[in-house]
Amino acid sequence: MAAQSVQPLQDSLEALEKTLEPLFEKELHESLDEMDHLEQAKLCATLPYVIDQLLLSFLRAKGIKEEDQEFVHSELNRAKEYFRKIPWASGSNTEGRVSE
Repeated sequence: MAAQSVQPLQDSLEALEKTLEPLFEKELHESLDEMDHLEQAKLCATLPYVIDQLLLSFLRAKGIKEEDQEFVHSELNRAKEYFRKIPWASGSNTEGRVSE
């Protein structure tokens, strides 16, 4: 039964690893050098968000109380705010969205 509840998480982590694999093939600065400024901003805003989400998932899996996770939630909110600023900075009329 426990293995069934862990399988979706394991599948999600494997999909995430496959998606992020191209980023791990070279140094971050090399990847950034190949991108335009907008793509650089998106990547630099997304990476902390992904790391914070993984940390939050880890803490929840370990049974850490919600009130002890507040520092991660504040960092997630900060990362979301940066992500929301990207369309504004690029001159786009659409607001950036980060799913919960």
